[in-house]
Amino acid sequence: MTVQGLFEDLIEYRAHYRWAVLFIVLIFSLLLVRLFYLQVVEGEYYEGMETVSRVVRERVVPPRGTIRDRNGDILASDVEVSDLMVVPQFVKDPEGEVKRLVELEVLSEDEGAQLLELVKNAGPKRSQRLVARKGLVGSRCPSDMTTMVFDPARGKLVCPDCGAEYVDQRAVVQTHLHELPGFSLRTRTVRRYTARDVTAHVIGVVNEVNQTDIERSRGTLRPGDLKGRSGVERAMDETLRGVPGEDAYVRGPQGRRLSPEELPDSLREVKPTPPVPGKDLVLTLDLPLQRVAFEALSAYPSGAAVVLDVHTGEVLVMASWPSFDPSPGRPGPEGERQPDPAYNPMTNKAVAAYPCGSTFKVITAIAALNEGLISEDWETFCPGYYLFRGHKFRCFRQYGHGKVRLVRALAESCDTYFYQLGDMLGQDNLAHYARDVFGLGEKTGI
Repeated sequence: MTVQGLFEDLIEYRAHYRWAVLFIVLIFSLLLVRLFYLQVVEGEYYEGMETVSRVVRERVVPPRGTIRDRNGDILASDVEVSDLMVVPQFVKDPEGEVKRLVELEVLSEDEGAQLLELVKNAGPKRSQRLVARKGLVGSRCPSDMTTMVFDPARGKLVCPDCGAEYVDQRAVVQTHLHELPGFSLRTRTVRRYTARDVTAHVIGVVNEVNQTDIERSRGTLRPGDLKGRSGVERAMDETLRGVPGEDAYVRGPQGRRLSPEELPDSLREVKPTPPVPGKDLVLTLDLPLQRVAFEALSAYPSGAAVVLDVHTGEVLVMASWPSFDPSPGRPGPEGERQPDPAYNPMTNKAVAAYPCGSTFKVITAIAALNEGLISEDWETFCPGYYLFRGHKFRCFRQYGHGKVRLVRALAESCDTYFYQLGDMLGQDNLAHYARDVFGLGEKTGI
């Protein structure tokens, strides 16, 4: 290679080197600009973020609508209760904090052991907000949600209804939260039925949705939501339910919820969206009349009563006995008559699909008269059974009624007489009268 060639290669190399140096300088300049932007321009933002652990968004179940009777008396309403919550990763001293909760009578020994197990073995859920104790005792009796009174002499809350004494666990936790990093309170609502068993069937009950409910709702229901399971609560569930909201807040490094004043400017927009409460309902039911009917029914093993306004068709009373108390865990007062389970206290006998029995004999008689198959004086013999296709269908009177005509057959409810009329009419003709003439099988609209 000649000197001239080496000189030309050197010139070409220096040209490439110059571009490489320029490229490196450009890259470092961009990095310096970015560093300046992060440290100076956005410095205040990132300095504020030092206090932030994460932004939390939780679904808020809306208050369910209140149900009242025609006089404005509350039959069903929501009341607030509190749950003790925990984020395991923020609990500094699991044994010490759980022991403190037991000492404060917020947890029993067994509940404390279960909570300690939950905190230590949370696994992938360590950063999630979990339920540590559901339903802390607050201002209301846990049995029936009656407002309790504080007794200074005993230092406890006393239920004026059942007389039970309770520690105000919610107030205790609020007072000692500074000793319990990782723990917090959550407020939710539960249903209170003021008339208890008197209106249990007609008002119905609610409970938390299950997986099947969630799948069928196509995204409108989530775990923790309430759904009406019977009575008005079920029939008007969508009206009573309302629209869920969202509790959005910022959690600090120790798991504490930061107040708006503690938030950096960049997170000032993190605000909760309040839920839309469900709509209230006013029923035609008259609670004082309902109580009278219920008290009268309770003198018998089983029964139902419905009272309608003859001018408007409004239902004033719909009572069923035996009944049940929709308040969970509510024991009956000592000496109070308890319903017999054999008479199905969970069944609303006022609207249940019971076999119509001997009341159907009136329809059979009218159909036979209208078809001209019999007259009022038509007579047959009741030996105590009716033979139909080789099978004996018994009359309630073992030895029969003997010779019997229509009026006596109705008065004494002779089964054999009406077995024979039904056979003469035929099942299709009898079904026609029951369905098309008398409307059996049609919904009542109640």
